[in-house]
Amino acid sequence: MARYTWILLACCSLIQAQSISVEPYLQSLSSNEVTICWQTNVSSAGNVRFGDAPGNLNQQVQGLSSKYHFVTVTGLQPATRYYYAVDDGATILQGNDNQTWFETAPLAGSRGPIRIWAAGDVGEGNAGQIDVMDAMLEFSRGRKVDLFLGLGDLAYNSGTESEFRDNFFAPYAGVLKTVPCFPCIGNHETNGSQTNWGMGSQYSYYNYFALPTTNSGTEAYYSFDWGNVHFVVLDSQISSRSPTGAMATWLQADLAGTNAEWVIAAFHHPPYTKGSHNSDSESRHIDMRENLLPILETYGVDLVLGGHSHVYERTMLVSGAYNTPTTTGGGSFLIDSGDGSWAGNGVYSKPAGLSTSDGAVYVVAGNGCKVSGTSSGYPHVLSSHSEQELGSCIIDVLGAQLTLRHVRDDGTISDMFTIRKGSDTEAPQPFGVQHLSDTSVQVEFSEPVGASGALAAHYSIPGVQVLSATLASDQTTVTLNTSSHPVGASYQLTVSGVSDLSGNTVGSASIAYRGVPGPVQVIVEGDSWKYFPGTADPGAWTDPLYNDSAWTTGPSGFGYGDGDDATLLNMQNSYTTVFTRLSFDIPDVSTLHELRLDIDFDDGFAAFLNGVKVASKNARPIITYQTTASASHEAGSVESYQLPVGSAVSGSNVLAIVGINRDLGSSDLTLIPELVRVGGDVPPAGNTGNTGNSGNTGNTGNTGNTGNTGSGNVGSGTSGGSTSSGGSTSSGGGSGSSTCSLQARDGTAVGGLVLLGLMLVLMLGRSGRGSRLATRAGLTQR
Repeated sequence: MARYTWILLACCSLIQAQSISVEPYLQSLSSNEVTICWQTNVSSAGNVRFGDAPGNLNQQVQGLSSKYHFVTVTGLQPATRYYYAVDDGATILQGNDNQTWFETAPLAGSRGPIRIWAAGDVGEGNAGQIDVMDAMLEFSRGRKVDLFLGLGDLAYNSGTESEFRDNFFAPYAGVLKTVPCFPCIGNHETNGSQTNWGMGSQYSYYNYFALPTTNSGTEAYYSFDWGNVHFVVLDSQISSRSPTGAMATWLQADLAGTNAEWVIAAFHHPPYTKGSHNSDSESRHIDMRENLLPILETYGVDLVLGGHSHVYERTMLVSGAYNTPTTTGGGSFLIDSGDGSWAGNGVYSKPAGLSTSDGAVYVVAGNGCKVSGTSSGYPHVLSSHSEQELGSCIIDVLGAQLTLRHVRDDGTISDMFTIRKGSDTEAPQPFGVQHLSDTSVQVEFSEPVGASGALAAHYSIPGVQVLSATLASDQTTVTLNTSSHPVGASYQLTVSGVSDLSGNTVGSASIAYRGVPGPVQVIVEGDSWKYFPGTADPGAWTDPLYNDSAWTTGPSGFGYGDGDDATLLNMQNSYTTVFTRLSFDIPDVSTLHELRLDIDFDDGFAAFLNGVKVASKNARPIITYQTTASASHEAGSVESYQLPVGSAVSGSNVLAIVGINRDLGSSDLTLIPELVRVGGDVPPAGNTGNTGNSGNTGNTGNTGNTGNTGSGNVGSGTSGGSTSSGGSTSSGGGSGSSTCSLQARDGTAVGGLVLLGLMLVLMLGRSGRGSRLATRAGLTQR
C-alpha cells in the first residue's frame, strides 16, 4: 500500500494546477495560415479551437504534449477574422471570447489599407514601455493594427526566457494575441544563452518565435507579403553582413522576384544614426550601410526601419549615401530635402511601382522604452527630424500612399511624413472611427481632405443623426457631433462626397465601429481586501478558488513607513511580502474593451487575474513568501498596466497581488492598487453581435471530461466534444478545410501523459477518486 501511496503522490505532483505562463501570441500570419503559440507551467496537450464567432469554435487542431506550444493552422480564407481558444485537450485555458481572434492577411497585391506598428528596444518591462504601447492603442482605437514589426532588443538585458516572458510577452499580451509580431534579432537577444529548452537554439529569441522561412530557409532573415507591401527582415547582429555572404545573396534574389508596390525593410542596427550609437564608427551600422543598402536601394526600397539607438530619428528622402563617414555628398544624396509633410514642404514623391534608387526614408525607432543620449554629430547630417522622447511608429499604407507617424508616449504626434507613388488619383478613405462619447465620433481619413470634410451631409450612420462636422487642423481627422447613440452597440458610418486636396472624391465608403463606453472605476483606494502577511507560505493564493476566509480584511493601501497606509503592516525586520486578494464583477466579458491596473508601490509587485500573471515590476520569476524585490522603487507616482482582457470572465473575477519589499530592513513599503475597466457591461437591447455567447451554461461539463484520462484519449490530444471552462460547448473534432502542423520544440513526448492516465486507472479507477481528482485539476486550469 505504501508503494501505491508514493505513486499517487508522484502523480498528484504532476497534475498540479495548470496555468498559462505566456499567453497566446500570433506568428507567421499570412493570407491562409497562422501559428498560434503559448506556454504553460506544466506539460500538457496544446490544442487550438477556432471558428467564426465566440461560442462557435467548431474547428480544432491538435498539438503535442509540451510546455511550449506551437500549433500551425492552414487552409484559412484571406482577409477573414477567426476567433480562437487554446486548450489542454479537455478544458479551454484562454479564449472563446471577443478579445481573442486573428485576422488573416489580404491576398498579395491587394491595395486595401494596412496599419503597421513599429517599435524597437522595448523590452525592459518598465512604465515607459507601457506608456508607449498605450499611446499606440489609443491612437489606433478606431482602426486595428494589422502587424507589429519588433525592431530588436525585445528582452533586456540578456534575452533570457524569464526576460522574454516578463518584459515582452506579459506587457504586450493583449496586443500579441490579435496582432502578429514579425521581429528582427538585436544585440540584447544574444547577450545570454538558454540551453535548457532542448528546442534547437541557444537563444530564447529563436525558441519563442516561429518566423516564416519559406523564402529564405532560415529564421535569421526572411520576407513576407501583406497586400501590396513586401517586407524584408534582416539580421544585422549574427549573420554575415558581407556583400557576397548568404544573406546578401538571398536578399538580391528575393527582391528581384517581388512584384509588390512597396518594399519595407527592417533590421536592428540602422545605417544612419547619431543617437546613443554612432553609425559612422560602429561596425554593424557601417556594414549594413555599405554592403546591404546598395542592394535594397537598387531594387527600390521605400522605407527602412531600425532600432538600437535610443532616440527617434528619420532622414529626408535619400539615396546612395553609402560612404563612411556619411555626408550629404554636396546634395547629390538628397532626392527630396523637404519634410515630406502635407502641412509642410509637401509629400515625398516617387514614380509608380518599384524603381531603382528613387530614394527611401530611413527611420530609427529605438525609443520604445527608454532614451539615452546622443553621439557627436547629432542630429545626423541626413536627418529631417530627431528627438529624444519615448515613442513608436504607426505606418499606414493605402494603395500608392504610405504615411508614417511618430506617436510619443503621451499621445503627441511629433513627426509625420508621406510618400506618394505616381500622381494622386485615389479618393480619400475613412481609415478608422473612434466613438469618443455618446454624441461624438471621430473619423480618420487616409489623407488630408478639403472643406467638404466639414459638411455633415457627407456622413451617415443608420439610426443616428449627424448634426455637425468639424475638420481638424491636420485636415485628416473630422469630429462628428451626433444625436445620442448608445455605447457598446455596433454601428456603420458611410462617407460620400468628401474630396482630397487634389479633387479626388469618394463616392461611397463605409466603415464599421463599435461604441466604446467610458471608463468605470472597479477597484479604488480604500476598498477592503483580504490580505496575508508573508510570514509563511500562503499556498495556492493566486487560484480564484483559493479559500481566503482565514485571511485578515483591511482597506488599501497596505504598507508602513511613509504615512499613506490605510492598513499598517508591522513588517520591518520581520517579513518582505504581503499577499492580497479582492473579488470584483464584470457583467459581460464579451463587451469588455480594456482592463487597466493603476498601482502605486514600493518596491515591487506581481498581479494575477484569475490565476494568470498579468503584470509585475521588480518581481522575480519565482515568488515565495521570502521573496525580495529585484530592485528598489519609490512610491509616489501611479504606474498603469494594461491587463489582458482574455483572462477575465463574466461574473466574479479575482485579482491577487503580492507586494514585495527590497529587503527586511527597508524603511517603507507601499501597495495601493486600483482597477479600471472600459466596457464589460451588458449590451444594449438590439445588439445581436454577441448572441453566440448566450448558450454558456457554466462549468458543469468538466466532470464528464475526466473519464477519458485513462482511456487513451489524452494521448491522442483530444477528448472529443468536451465542454470548456467557460461552459461554451465546442465540437472538438470538427476539421473544416483546415489542417494542422505540429512543432514539438522542446521534444516532450505525449507518452508521459498516457502513462499517467494508465497509472490513475490502475490505482483509482474502481473507487471513483481519480475522476474527482482530475475534475478538481480541470477546474483550476485557466
